[in-house]
Amino acid sequence: MVPLTGLLRAPASNGLVIRRLPISAIHSGRRYRYIDSQSKQQLEGTLTRIGGGGRYYFDTGMAHGAAKVLEEVGTGSSSASGGDSFGAAAAAAASSSKDEMDEEKEQSGDGGAASADEMADSDDAPPLAEQLLGVARGFGLADDTVISVLIEMTRQGIDTYRSNGLMQLLLTDPGTIASCMKTADNLVALFRSGPAVGAGAATRGDQASMTTTAQNLCTAIEQNAGGCIARITYGIHGFVVVVAGGKAELLQSFASGDAPETLALHCKNPRRFSVSGVCDVLKQMAGTSKAGRKDGQTTISGDPDYEPETVLEDHANTFPNVNFDWAVYPIPTVPEILERVRGRIEDNLKVVKRHLPK
Repeated sequence: MVPLTGLLRAPASNGLVIRRLPISAIHSGRRYRYIDSQSKQQLEGTLTRIGGGGRYYFDTGMAHGAAKVLEEVGTGSSSASGGDSFGAAAAAAASSSKDEMDEEKEQSGDGGAASADEMADSDDAPPLAEQLLGVARGFGLADDTVISVLIEMTRQGIDTYRSNGLMQLLLTDPGTIASCMKTADNLVALFRSGPAVGAGAATRGDQASMTTTAQNLCTAIEQNAGGCIARITYGIHGFVVVVAGGKAELLQSFASGDAPETLALHCKNPRRFSVSGVCDVLKQMAGTSKAGRKDGQTTISGDPDYEPETVLEDHANTFPNVNFDWAVYPIPTVPEILERVRGRIEDNLKVVKRHLPK
Protein backbone atom coordinates (compact mmCIF):
# COMPACT_ATOMS: atom_id res chain seq x y z
CA MET A 1 0.00 0.00 0.00
CA VAL A 2 1.17 3.54 -0.72
CA PRO A 3 2.41 5.25 2.46
CA LEU A 4 -0.04 7.83 3.71
CA THR A 5 2.66 10.47 3.99
CA GLY A 6 3.11 12.53 0.86
CA LEU A 7 -0.36 11.85 -0.50
CA LEU A 8 -1.72 15.36 -0.01
CA ARG A 9 -0.75 16.84 -3.35
CA ALA A 10 -2.50 18.23 -6.40
CA PRO A 11 -4.21 15.65 -8.60
CA ALA A 12 -2.54 14.82 -11.92
CA SER A 13 -3.70 17.08 -14.73
CA ASN A 14 -3.82 14.50 -17.50
CA GLY A 15 -5.06 11.20 -16.11
CA LEU A 16 -5.81 9.71 -19.52
CA VAL A 17 -2.33 9.07 -20.89
CA ILE A 18 -2.02 5.63 -22.43
CA ARG A 19 1.54 4.94 -23.48
CA ARG A 20 1.00 1.53 -25.07
CA LEU A 21 0.37 2.50 -28.69
CA PRO A 22 3.47 1.02 -30.39
CA ILE A 23 5.69 3.60 -32.06
CA SER A 24 5.56 1.53 -35.24
CA ALA A 25 1.75 1.95 -35.24
CA ILE A 26 1.94 5.74 -35.49
CA HIS A 27 1.69 6.71 -39.17
CA SER A 28 1.39 9.95 -41.10
CA GLY A 29 -2.03 10.53 -42.61
CA ARG A 30 -3.95 8.94 -39.75
CA ARG A 31 -5.95 10.65 -37.02
CA TYR A 32 -5.01 10.39 -33.37
CA ARG A 33 -5.96 11.76 -30.01
CA TYR A 34 -2.89 13.38 -28.50
CA ILE A 35 -1.72 15.81 -25.83
CA ASP A 36 -0.70 19.08 -27.43
CA SER A 37 2.75 20.26 -26.30
CA GLN A 38 1.68 23.90 -25.94
CA SER A 39 -1.84 23.79 -24.54
CA LYS A 40 -1.32 20.51 -22.63
CA GLN A 41 -4.87 19.65 -23.68
CA GLN A 42 -6.13 16.56 -25.48
CA LEU A 43 -6.76 17.25 -29.15
CA GLU A 44 -7.59 15.20 -32.21
CA GLY A 45 -5.64 15.70 -35.39
CA THR A 46 -4.29 14.13 -38.54
CA LEU A 47 -0.57 13.36 -38.31
CA THR A 48 1.18 15.28 -41.09
CA ARG A 49 4.79 14.33 -40.37
CA ILE A 50 7.12 12.85 -37.78
CA GLY A 51 10.04 15.08 -36.91
CA GLY A 52 13.29 14.62 -35.04
CA GLY A 53 13.49 14.35 -31.27
CA GLY A 54 10.20 12.46 -31.01
CA ARG A 55 8.07 15.32 -32.36
CA TYR A 56 4.75 14.42 -33.97
CA TYR A 57 3.24 17.21 -36.07
CA PHE A 58 -0.54 17.27 -36.54
CA ASP A 59 -2.76 19.62 -38.48
CA THR A 60 -4.05 20.85 -35.11
CA GLY A 61 -0.81 21.03 -33.14
CA MET A 62 2.28 19.06 -32.05
CA ALA A 63 2.94 16.26 -29.55
CA HIS A 64 6.41 15.85 -28.07
CA GLY A 65 7.05 12.17 -27.47
CA ALA A 66 5.25 8.98 -28.45
CA ALA A 67 3.69 8.84 -24.97
CA LYS A 68 1.61 11.87 -25.90
CA VAL A 69 0.07 10.14 -28.93
CA LEU A 70 -2.74 8.42 -27.06
CA GLU A 71 -5.03 6.59 -29.47
CA GLU A 72 -5.84 6.31 -33.15
CA VAL A 73 -9.35 7.67 -33.68
CA GLY A 74 -10.04 6.79 -37.31
CA THR A 75 -10.04 8.77 -40.51
CA GLY A 76 -11.62 12.00 -41.68
CA SER A 77 -11.22 15.68 -40.96
CA SER A 78 -9.55 16.80 -37.76
CA SER A 79 -11.16 18.62 -34.87
CA ALA A 80 -10.04 19.71 -31.45
CA SER A 81 -11.53 17.66 -28.66
CA GLY A 82 -11.59 17.83 -24.89
CA GLY A 83 -11.23 14.84 -22.61
CA ASP A 84 -14.97 14.31 -22.00
CA SER A 85 -15.44 12.15 -25.09
CA PHE A 86 -12.49 9.90 -24.33
CA GLY A 87 -14.48 7.11 -22.75
CA ALA A 88 -16.79 6.70 -25.72
CA ALA A 89 -13.86 6.33 -28.10
CA ALA A 90 -11.70 4.14 -25.87
CA ALA A 91 -13.02 0.73 -26.90
CA ALA A 92 -12.76 1.41 -30.63
CA ALA A 93 -9.36 3.03 -30.24
CA ALA A 94 -8.01 0.14 -28.18
CA SER A 95 -9.26 -2.30 -30.80
CA SER A 96 -7.52 -0.33 -33.52
CA SER A 97 -4.32 -0.23 -31.49
CA LYS A 98 -4.52 -3.99 -30.83
CA ASP A 99 -4.96 -4.81 -34.52
CA GLU A 100 -1.91 -2.76 -35.42
CA MET A 101 0.11 -4.26 -32.59
CA ASP A 102 -0.71 -7.73 -33.91
CA GLU A 103 0.75 -6.68 -37.27
CA GLU A 104 3.93 -5.31 -35.70
CA LYS A 105 7.23 -7.15 -36.15
CA GLU A 106 9.91 -6.38 -33.58
CA GLN A 107 13.59 -6.87 -34.45
CA SER A 108 16.21 -8.05 -31.98
CA GLY A 109 19.73 -9.38 -31.57
CA ASP A 110 18.45 -11.92 -29.00
CA GLY A 111 16.04 -13.83 -31.18
CA GLY A 112 13.38 -11.19 -31.75
CA ALA A 113 10.39 -10.03 -29.77
CA ALA A 114 6.86 -11.15 -30.58
CA SER A 115 6.27 -11.16 -34.33
CA ALA A 116 2.92 -11.18 -36.09
CA ASP A 117 2.54 -14.97 -35.92
CA GLU A 118 3.58 -14.99 -32.24
CA MET A 119 1.08 -12.39 -31.06
CA ALA A 120 -2.25 -13.63 -29.78
CA ASP A 121 -5.01 -13.89 -32.36
CA SER A 122 -7.69 -11.22 -32.13
CA ASP A 123 -10.62 -13.53 -32.90
CA ASP A 124 -10.54 -15.72 -29.74
CA ALA A 125 -11.73 -15.00 -26.18
CA PRO A 126 -11.52 -11.36 -25.11
CA PRO A 127 -8.35 -10.37 -23.23
CA LEU A 128 -8.57 -10.74 -19.46
CA ALA A 129 -7.99 -6.98 -19.20
CA GLU A 130 -11.19 -6.29 -21.12
CA GLN A 131 -13.09 -8.79 -19.00
CA LEU A 132 -11.88 -7.11 -15.79
CA LEU A 133 -13.20 -3.79 -17.08
CA GLY A 134 -16.45 -5.52 -18.03
CA VAL A 135 -16.96 -6.69 -14.44
CA ALA A 136 -16.40 -3.14 -13.19
CA ARG A 137 -18.79 -1.67 -15.73
CA GLY A 138 -21.40 -4.13 -14.54
CA PHE A 139 -21.41 -2.12 -11.31
CA GLY A 140 -21.85 1.12 -13.26
CA LEU A 141 -18.20 2.12 -12.78
CA ALA A 142 -16.37 4.15 -15.41
CA ASP A 143 -13.57 6.14 -13.74
CA ASP A 144 -10.13 4.50 -14.10
CA THR A 145 -8.93 5.49 -10.64
CA VAL A 146 -12.08 4.26 -8.93
CA ILE A 147 -12.03 0.97 -10.84
CA SER A 148 -8.39 0.39 -9.93
CA VAL A 149 -9.04 1.09 -6.25
CA LEU A 150 -12.00 -1.27 -6.11
CA ILE A 151 -10.21 -4.12 -7.89
CA GLU A 152 -6.80 -3.87 -6.25
CA MET A 153 -7.28 -2.79 -2.68
CA THR A 154 -8.15 -5.02 0.23
CA ARG A 155 -10.82 -4.06 2.75
CA GLN A 156 -8.05 -3.38 5.27
CA GLY A 157 -6.37 -0.96 2.89
CA ILE A 158 -9.65 0.82 2.16
CA ASP A 159 -10.36 1.15 5.88
CA THR A 160 -6.94 2.73 6.45
CA TYR A 161 -7.72 5.53 4.03
CA ARG A 162 -11.17 5.98 5.55
CA SER A 163 -9.83 6.21 9.10
CA ASN A 164 -7.26 8.81 8.03
CA GLY A 165 -9.78 10.94 6.16
CA LEU A 166 -8.09 10.38 2.81
CA MET A 167 -10.82 8.40 1.08
CA GLN A 168 -11.75 11.17 -1.34
CA LEU A 169 -8.12 11.61 -2.37
CA LEU A 170 -7.76 7.88 -2.93
CA LEU A 171 -10.74 7.84 -5.28
CA THR A 172 -9.87 10.96 -7.27
CA ASP A 173 -6.06 11.10 -7.57
CA PRO A 174 -4.54 8.28 -9.68
CA GLY A 175 -1.22 8.87 -7.93
CA THR A 176 -2.58 7.17 -4.82
CA ILE A 177 -3.24 3.86 -6.59
CA ALA A 178 -0.84 3.83 -9.58
CA SER A 179 2.25 1.95 -8.44
CA CYS A 180 3.95 -0.79 -10.42
CA MET A 181 5.22 -2.86 -7.49
CA LYS A 182 2.05 -2.53 -5.44
CA THR A 183 -0.20 -3.30 -8.39
CA ALA A 184 1.81 -6.43 -9.19
CA ASP A 185 1.65 -7.65 -5.58
CA ASN A 186 -2.07 -6.94 -5.33
CA LEU A 187 -2.89 -8.83 -8.53
CA VAL A 188 -0.90 -11.86 -7.41
CA ALA A 189 -2.71 -11.89 -4.06
CA LEU A 190 -6.10 -11.63 -5.77
CA PHE A 191 -5.48 -14.10 -8.63
CA ARG A 192 -3.26 -16.88 -7.31
CA SER A 193 -4.68 -20.22 -6.21
CA GLY A 194 -1.71 -21.64 -4.37
CA PRO A 195 1.94 -21.18 -3.37
CA ALA A 196 4.65 -20.37 -5.91
CA VAL A 197 5.53 -23.21 -8.26
CA GLY A 198 8.84 -21.57 -9.17
CA ALA A 199 10.96 -18.57 -8.24
CA GLY A 200 14.36 -17.12 -8.92
CA ALA A 201 16.63 -14.11 -8.67
CA ALA A 202 19.66 -13.03 -10.65
CA THR A 203 23.00 -12.22 -9.07
CA ARG A 204 23.55 -8.51 -9.60
CA GLY A 205 26.50 -7.77 -11.83
CA ASP A 206 26.59 -11.32 -13.25
CA GLN A 207 25.65 -11.27 -16.93
CA ALA A 208 25.33 -15.05 -17.16
CA SER A 209 23.04 -15.07 -14.13
CA MET A 210 20.77 -12.49 -15.77
CA THR A 211 20.41 -14.66 -18.88
CA THR A 212 19.87 -17.84 -16.87
CA THR A 213 17.27 -16.17 -14.65
CA ALA A 214 15.27 -15.08 -17.69
CA GLN A 215 15.45 -18.58 -19.13
CA ASN A 216 14.31 -20.15 -15.84
CA LEU A 217 11.41 -17.68 -15.65
CA CYS A 218 10.29 -18.63 -19.13
CA THR A 219 10.61 -22.35 -18.39
CA ALA A 220 8.32 -21.91 -15.37
CA ILE A 221 5.79 -20.00 -17.46
CA GLU A 222 5.85 -22.61 -20.22
CA GLN A 223 5.49 -25.49 -17.74
CA ASN A 224 2.46 -23.79 -16.17
CA ALA A 225 0.88 -22.40 -19.32
CA GLY A 226 -2.44 -23.97 -18.39
CA GLY A 227 -2.91 -21.12 -15.92
CA CYS A 228 -0.40 -19.04 -13.99
CA ILE A 229 0.60 -15.53 -12.96
CA ALA A 230 4.25 -14.47 -13.02
CA ARG A 231 5.28 -11.67 -10.65
CA ILE A 232 8.39 -10.01 -12.13
CA THR A 233 10.70 -7.26 -10.93
CA TYR A 234 13.27 -5.97 -13.38
CA GLY A 235 15.32 -2.92 -12.43
CA ILE A 236 12.93 -0.26 -11.17
CA HIS A 237 9.72 -1.77 -12.59
CA GLY A 238 7.37 -4.46 -11.37
CA PHE A 239 4.65 -6.16 -13.42
CA VAL A 240 2.76 -9.41 -13.89
CA VAL A 241 2.23 -11.76 -16.80
CA VAL A 242 -1.01 -13.75 -16.64
CA VAL A 243 -1.21 -16.92 -18.74
CA ALA A 244 -4.61 -18.45 -19.41
CA GLY A 245 -6.12 -20.27 -22.34
CA GLY A 246 -2.78 -20.49 -24.11
CA LYS A 247 -2.36 -16.70 -24.16
CA ALA A 248 -0.13 -14.44 -22.09
CA GLU A 249 -1.18 -10.98 -20.96
CA LEU A 250 0.81 -8.13 -19.44
CA LEU A 251 -0.84 -6.22 -16.58
CA GLN A 252 0.83 -3.24 -14.89
CA SER A 253 0.61 0.37 -13.77
CA PHE A 254 3.05 3.28 -13.50
CA ALA A 255 3.44 5.80 -10.70
CA SER A 256 5.75 8.20 -12.56
CA GLY A 257 5.47 10.35 -15.66
CA ASP A 258 3.38 13.35 -16.60
CA ALA A 259 0.39 11.51 -15.18
CA PRO A 260 0.28 8.34 -13.08
CA GLU A 261 -1.16 5.41 -15.02
CA THR A 262 -3.50 3.03 -13.23
CA LEU A 263 -4.24 -0.64 -13.79
CA ALA A 264 -7.64 0.19 -15.30
CA LEU A 265 -6.07 2.67 -17.70
CA HIS A 266 -3.78 -0.03 -19.02
CA CYS A 267 -6.62 -2.53 -19.26
CA LYS A 268 -8.12 -0.31 -21.97
CA ASN A 269 -5.19 -1.15 -24.22
CA PRO A 270 -4.51 -4.88 -23.63
CA ARG A 271 -0.98 -6.23 -24.19
CA ARG A 272 -1.47 -9.83 -25.28
CA PHE A 273 1.01 -12.42 -26.59
CA SER A 274 1.38 -16.08 -27.27
CA VAL A 275 3.27 -17.91 -24.54
CA SER A 276 6.35 -18.24 -26.74
CA GLY A 277 6.03 -14.60 -27.76
CA VAL A 278 6.04 -13.24 -24.21
CA CYS A 279 8.97 -15.50 -23.34
CA ASP A 280 10.94 -14.06 -26.24
CA VAL A 281 10.27 -10.57 -24.87
CA LEU A 282 11.30 -11.53 -21.32
CA LYS A 283 14.52 -13.12 -22.57
CA GLN A 284 15.27 -10.02 -24.62
CA MET A 285 14.66 -7.81 -21.60
CA ALA A 286 17.64 -9.37 -19.81
CA GLY A 287 19.64 -10.53 -22.84
CA THR A 288 23.26 -9.89 -23.74
CA SER A 289 22.51 -7.59 -26.68
CA LYS A 290 22.05 -3.92 -25.76
CA ALA A 291 19.72 -3.38 -28.74
CA GLY A 292 17.80 -6.51 -27.85
CA ARG A 293 17.39 -5.42 -24.22
CA LYS A 294 16.01 -2.08 -25.35
CA ASP A 295 13.54 -3.82 -27.68
CA GLY A 296 12.35 -6.18 -24.95
CA GLN A 297 12.06 -3.47 -22.31
CA THR A 298 10.28 -1.16 -24.76
CA THR A 299 7.73 -3.89 -25.48
CA ILE A 300 7.03 -4.18 -21.76
CA SER A 301 6.87 -0.57 -20.67
CA GLY A 302 7.49 1.88 -23.51
CA ASP A 303 10.41 3.48 -25.33
CA PRO A 304 12.66 5.34 -22.85
CA ASP A 305 14.00 7.55 -25.65
CA TYR A 306 10.57 9.14 -25.91
CA GLU A 307 9.11 8.26 -22.53
CA PRO A 308 11.86 8.59 -19.88
CA GLU A 309 9.51 7.54 -17.08
CA THR A 310 9.10 4.07 -18.63
CA VAL A 311 12.74 3.08 -18.30
CA LEU A 312 13.34 -0.24 -16.54
CA GLU A 313 17.00 0.52 -15.82
CA ASP A 314 18.53 3.57 -14.12
CA HIS A 315 21.85 4.66 -12.60
CA ALA A 316 21.41 2.10 -9.83
CA ASN A 317 20.17 -0.63 -12.17
CA THR A 318 22.37 -0.78 -15.26
CA PHE A 319 22.85 -4.13 -16.96
CA PRO A 320 24.10 -6.50 -15.71
CA ASN A 321 23.98 -4.86 -12.26
CA VAL A 322 20.18 -5.04 -12.21
CA ASN A 323 17.64 -6.19 -9.65
CA PHE A 324 15.85 -9.08 -11.39
CA ASP A 325 13.62 -11.57 -9.59
CA TRP A 326 10.44 -13.50 -10.28
CA ALA A 327 7.92 -15.96 -8.90
CA VAL A 328 5.24 -17.97 -10.73
CA TYR A 329 1.95 -18.97 -9.07
CA PRO A 330 -0.96 -21.13 -10.24
CA ILE A 331 -4.29 -19.43 -10.93
CA PRO A 332 -7.86 -20.75 -11.18
CA THR A 333 -9.93 -20.51 -14.32
CA VAL A 334 -10.71 -17.09 -15.78
CA PRO A 335 -14.39 -17.31 -14.68
CA GLU A 336 -13.19 -17.89 -11.11
CA ILE A 337 -10.82 -14.91 -11.34
CA LEU A 338 -13.68 -12.74 -12.55
CA GLU A 339 -15.84 -13.93 -9.65
CA ARG A 340 -13.09 -12.97 -7.23
CA VAL A 341 -12.87 -9.53 -8.82
CA ARG A 342 -16.64 -9.15 -8.69
CA GLY A 343 -16.64 -10.06 -5.00
CA ARG A 344 -13.77 -7.66 -4.28
CA ILE A 345 -15.58 -4.77 -5.98
CA GLU A 346 -18.84 -5.57 -4.24
CA ASP A 347 -17.12 -5.71 -0.84
CA ASN A 348 -15.19 -2.48 -1.36
CA LEU A 349 -18.23 -0.63 -2.67
CA LYS A 350 -19.93 -1.12 0.69
CA VAL A 351 -17.27 1.12 2.19
CA VAL A 352 -16.53 3.67 -0.53
CA LYS A 353 -19.89 4.11 -2.25
CA ARG A 354 -20.80 7.36 -0.50
CA HIS A 355 -17.29 8.74 -1.19
CA LEU A 356 -17.36 8.18 -4.97
CA PRO A 357 -16.78 11.32 -7.06
CA LYS A 358 -20.00 12.80 -8.37
